[in-house]
Amino acid sequence: MKKTIELPDRRLLLLLPSAFMTAVAVGLIGLGMLFILKDAYGATPVTVAWFASISSLAYFVGCISFRPLAHRIKAASSMAFMNAASALLLVGHLLFRGLASAFLVYGLIGLFTALFWPRLMGWLTSGIEGAALSKATGAFSMSWSAGSAIAPYLAGLLAERGLFVPVYAAAAIFALNWSFLSIGRRISPSPSPSPAPEAAAGRGRHAFFSKRRRRGEASVSAAAEAAPQRASQRASQGASQRASQRASQRASQRASQRASQRASQRASQRASQRASQRASQRASQGASQREDRSTPLRYPAWIGVFLIYAFVAVFFNIFPLYARDVLGFSEATIGFVLLIRAAAMSFGFWLFGRLSFWQFRPALIPAALIFALALDLAFIAIRSPLGFCLGLAAAGLVQAALYGASIFYGASGAPDRDSRVTVHESLLTVGQILGTLIAGLMYQLLSWPYVFVGVGTIMALGLGGQIAVIRRGR
Repeated sequence: MKKTIELPDRRLLLLLPSAFMTAVAVGLIGLGMLFILKDAYGATPVTVAWFASISSLAYFVGCISFRPLAHRIKAASSMAFMNAASALLLVGHLLFRGLASAFLVYGLIGLFTALFWPRLMGWLTSGIEGAALSKATGAFSMSWSAGSAIAPYLAGLLAERGLFVPVYAAAAIFALNWSFLSIGRRISPSPSPSPAPEAAAGRGRHAFFSKRRRRGEASVSAAAEAAPQRASQRASQGASQRASQRASQRASQRASQRASQRASQRASQRASQRASQRASQRASQGASQREDRSTPLRYPAWIGVFLIYAFVAVFFNIFPLYARDVLGFSEATIGFVLLIRAAAMSFGFWLFGRLSFWQFRPALIPAALIFALALDLAFIAIRSPLGFCLGLAAAGLVQAALYGASIFYGASGAPDRDSRVTVHESLLTVGQILGTLIAGLMYQLLSWPYVFVGVGTIMALGLGGQIAVIRRGR
């Protein structure tokens, strides 16, 4: 139990700051590149939607393609590579600017991001269950969501000072995170190596023969000094005394041999019992780790995270264009509105990570999605910054609930958590792609209210499927 509680705490010292920095960098280029595409490259809303979808699609492909690497490359090495590659790709785009370069760089960053988030979450949740699992995932979610919260507002402020300034900042943060991961994995404490068995055995044999040699030399010296005395004693003593000494020596030798044999037998039995107990404990631990005790609630939770990301993708990728071009919001105001959503989501992660009433209560999963559907319809009429802040704050809380449920139910009782995390990440990515494409098409071909009509239709269909899965599981 001690290992189960302390090990994740040590991991958090490395994983939480790294997750925060990666979330900030990804958020900077996420919003910053939208303004670059619109102002520098003249992209339409559909082009912007495809641009955002390219990154998400590449991330989805990476989650599937890079899955075998989880058993070959260490998580720290994989995460460090992602940050180094992303920094170099952004520098390349700054040197060779253009729409094609933006698509290529953003797609490759999305691909390499699959080397970061699944590996981080698999490393974080390894070996923990129950309350410890909920707290660890809550702390992680709070960390990356805090980075996602400040990133849009920071991107808006930087974009007002220069169109490409958010890209410079993101490249610097990726490079800083690479340095942090590279140094952090080297200075982490490791146990001192034990001496080699051959060397230990050699030292033991040397000490044994040295003791025997010293004993032999001492016995030879003592025999030489006592030779005249023994001769005179043998001459004076009779045959009866010699017989008595021999009998006494034999008795003491037999007693000593028996005591030595008993002691060695007891030590051998104890060592054998300890070895068998250790082997039995290791076998039982390995069997429990391989045993699949997954909950079927992971399926409705996965549907929920898919649909909530289809909903919030509207605000990630299309809302900034509508808010600036139609409603007249500044870049900083847009960033602040998106900050409210991410801040509420971060608070939700903190809250749900410390509460347990929602765990293994199936009815709460569709209840959260019903609330999200009501918010979707309410956004049709919202036009003011305050209204968007309030609506997105509520959406952030729902997103935190469904995201946390997907991680918790997916990892709970699972023997291979890297695979479950891959499913989780893949589903939210596909949901984000779907929501972005629907929003882009509806906004360009029809108008802003139809964006939420299209997304709401998908959510209603998914809600029906979610309820059917829960009823079948009962």
